[in-house]
Formats: sequence, structure tokens, C-alpha cells
Amino acid sequence: MSSERQRAARDDAAIHVSELTKEFRFYERASDRLREMLAFNRRRYHTIKRALDGVSFSVRHGESVGVMGRNGAGKTTLLSILTGTMAPTSGTVDVYGRVGAILGLGIGFMPQFSGRENLRNGLIAMGVGPRELARREAQVVEFSELEEAIDDPLRTYSTGMTVRLGFSLAIALEPDILIVDEALAVGDAAFQLKCQQEIRRFIEAGKTLFFVSHSTGLLEATCDRGLFLEQGRVAFDGAIKDALREYRLRYFAGEALVAHDGADTAPGDPDVVLVHAEVRGAAHVKENVFELHQGERAQLRMRVQTPTPIERPAIGLVVHSGFGKEVCGYSSVNPNAPMPRIAPGEFSFDVRVPLNVQPGTYMFSVSIYDVATAMPRLVRLWDNVCAIRVRSAGYAIRGMVDPGIEIEYGSTVYSLRAEQERRLGMALGTD
Repeated sequence: MSSERQRAARDDAAIHVSELTKEFRFYERASDRLREMLAFNRRRYHTIKRALDGVSFSVRHGESVGVMGRNGAGKTTLLSILTGTMAPTSGTVDVYGRVGAILGLGIGFMPQFSGRENLRNGLIAMGVGPRELARREAQVVEFSELEEAIDDPLRTYSTGMTVRLGFSLAIALEPDILIVDEALAVGDAAFQLKCQQEIRRFIEAGKTLFFVSHSTGLLEATCDRGLFLEQGRVAFDGAIKDALREYRLRYFAGEALVAHDGADTAPGDPDVVLVHAEVRGAAHVKENVFELHQGERAQLRMRVQTPTPIERPAIGLVVHSGFGKEVCGYSSVNPNAPMPRIAPGEFSFDVRVPLNVQPGTYMFSVSIYDVATAMPRLVRLWDNVCAIRVRSAGYAIRGMVDPGIEIEYGSTVYSLRAEQERRLGMALGTD
């Protein structure tokens, strides 16, 4: 063991990565690979893309590290190398402890095998002996809530069911280190919440979490340290709030009009202050948490104080749920109908969202931009301004949100809107 690795082990490192590089070869045609192998002149028929470029960091036991970065930053490649499913081109990776990993949808599973066969294979591969196998198997089945489908072929599973099995298997192995990617952003909201609670218990037990997500809100709530990757390199490594601030600043500089979810910090001009925010007409459960039913409309009223004018304002909203999965969003940016100038002082606006969604808890994030110049300026971003608990009203919605689907048979239209109008008519005695 090198002196650097010995020092890492001494310092209670759970993961130690040094000068990690990963290169991929790309061939324009499939035949070019064979031509290159047979070329006597050593002509190169491929191009090289470097997914990771000299990445170095250490994670101590008990730390929860959130990994962020835009698509193509190298996050998935890094996780694949950490879990041993991919070899690095150069550099070293040392992991001290038992690892549980949830990478993508069903990575490591065999679609032709049943869910039970896949979970048994996973348990055996991780060293679970015959005496423990039955107990761990029952634990996975119970947590995943897949009792009725556990003996069906995995190829018949939905993506949500596959995630249930993968997460349940990883937790059942009682790992020292849990490595999780964006897979948990799919599936139903109830199971996402269940997973989030399990991860919190995992962290509270003093174990190590290495978590990749695009949901800055989830990273803020879950992790204490942030690792920001950009073009295969470590762009920032530090406290999660500082890492998220750096990530947002770079992200907004490139795509300022793309609203996204995030943490409870508020990037932008600190002198632009949120005076008050409430969901009008909703039951106030506790601070910043309101309750409504499916089919009702959430009306978020915000009062804001600005010391300087906002020449050409634009307001954006993002709604996210469960494990930070983005549900929907909208920005008022419209060159044909720009918003009027906002003068210094206090102003207010409403954001109205029809709750044609599954029951669950949803977070609202609101942003204000000034788009008067070629490079839009982020005035202020308020993440998790409020939470809305949506109670069931018995509507038959599949997925997270109903976009307005209609089914017409004969002279009758069947839709969520039609059902809402029918119920309203019954309540008023007009139907």
C-alpha cells in the first residue's frame, strides 16, 4: 500500500480517489475497430473522450457527500468506477468498507430472471451465506412491497418496481457505504419518501453516503458535503451549501432562464427580500406547509421587497416531489408579452398551480430574473418556498401529473376535468 493510501486509511477514509482518469474510445464505423487492430502502420481510427480527468478526493466514514454536475460531467462514470463495474484508465480508487450501490435502473439485474432470483443472486454475490439468505430475502421482499410480483420475470417490471427491488436489496445488505444515483427519482411518491427516511436512518447510524442527484433540494436536505464535477474535473469540494451556491452560479450563468429546484438558500441579490409567502385558501398545517385536495388549485401569494428596479422581470416556478423529482415548471419569459418594469419598493404576485397530481407532498421553488440584457440576471431564487400536502380525492391519475388527457366515447368525454365538473355539479345540485 502506498504512503498516500496508508495516510488515507489512517485518517478514517471510507473512499479515497487519487488522480482518477477515464477515457473512452469512439469509432465512426463499427468496422474501424477491426481495421485499427489489423493496421500495421498503427494508424488510429478512433477519437478519445476523457470522461474523468485527474479526479482526487477522500470521503471520511460517516460523511454524506452529494455529487452534482450537469449531464456529461462524469458523475455516472465516477460511480461506476467506485462500485467496480468499470475500470479506470489511470489513477487509484480505494474503498474501505462494505458497499451497497443503486446505479441506474436495474444495472446488474438479469431481465429474464424473476425478481426473487435476481435478489438471491445479489445477496449471494455480496457474501450472504445460506443461513442468512432466507431472512435477508424476506427483508427485501417486505421492504420493496413486491410480494405479488416477486416471482415474475424482471422484464415485466416497471421502472418504479425495478428501483424498489434495487434499493431494497442495497439496504438489506447493511452496507457501510451506500452509493446512490438518480434512479430514486422515479417511482411513486410514497416509496420515494420511504427511501428517503431509510437513507436518513442510514446517515444517523454514522454510515457513509455518496449520493448523485440533479435535485439540489434533496442534496441540501440529505448531505453535509458537496462535490461539484464539471467536464470530468472537480470544480468545487466543500460544505454542501457552498457547493450548491457554486453550482447554481455557474449553472445560471449558462442557462439563466432554466428554473430548477434546490435548497433553502436563496442565490441572487441578498437585498431582494421575501416579505411574506402563503398559499391562499389552504389549511396551514405548520410553518410553510399547507394542505389541499387533488383537483384544487394552489394559489401562492408572494410579497417581495426590492431596493432597485427590475427593468424586465421574469418569474419562474418549479414544482418537485418526493426524492426531488421535478414534476412541472413554468417561466413567464415571453418576448411577445413582456412583464412591466418593477419599481423599487414592495410588489406582490400570485402563482397558481392546478393540483391535478397524485397524493403526496410537493415543494414550490420560485425565481425572479431580469432579462433586460443579453445575459439574463438572476435577481433572486427561493427554493422550497412552501410545501403542499395533497390529499386524495379519488381521481384516477397515473404517473405524477395529469396534463389534460381526454377519452371520448360516443358523445361523452372522460377526463379529470370532466370528472371535476361532474362532482362540482353534484355538489351544487345541478347534475
